Amino acid sequence: MQARFGGKYYWRIETDAKVSFLGFSRSIQSDFDWFDPIVGARAHYHINDKISILAQGDVGGFAVGSDLTWQALATINYSFNDKLTVSAGYKVLSVDYENDGHVFDATLKGPVLGLTIRF
Repeated sequence: MQARFGGKYYWRIETDAKVSFLGFSRSIQSDFDWFDPIVGARAHYHINDKISILAQGDVGGFAVGSDLTWQALATINYSFNDKLTVSAGYKVLSVDYENDGHVFDATLKGPVLGLTIRF
């Protein structure tokens, strides 16, 4: 099964830093937010009735909010029954934002674990 989608992300970044040295103390606080339009696609392939693979990705920003944001996710899934599935995989999320002196340029990545319960 394949699907395409679109939407928007809402980002909010809050920073609170305090430095103390030899009796001198300085605090800095900052917060900012923005929206990014996104488009993406998802593919879900069933290997058999218990095991499936999911791949999903999106891209956005387009200089509307951030210059560029994107993410990619891949999981392998095991269904115990129609109501319970566990998932394990890997995800990468990247964003490049700079506006009005605020900068957030980061790539976050790592393993993901999931549990799906259907009612």
